[in-house]
Amino acid sequence: MRRPSATSNTTTRTNLKQYGTPATDAIIDHQLDLIEQYIVDFCDQIQFPEMLDELIRYSYENKRKFDIVAALGMVLLAEEETRNRIAKPANGGE
Repeated sequence: MRRPSATSNTTTRTNLKQYGTPATDAIIDHQLDLIEQYIVDFCDQIQFPEMLDELIRYSYENKRKFDIVAALGMVLLAEEETRNRIAKPANGGE
């Protein structure tokens, strides 16, 4: 996925054509805000014990040891980026 526009305050327009997202403190904080809102909205639907364990034990200082939390943050950034887009049919509209 191309770099999300939520990262635009830390990157230039040229960088928006790149893939992935920088792991700056601002971006990680934004991801943590998205994760917090996700937990508030969907905590009763999380069915993966490993995810629950990482969410409970997460610490910013040891963030590199929490792969599931990092992956969830990336997914939520992607969801935020594509939330208002209308999907185009892959087969030309049929």
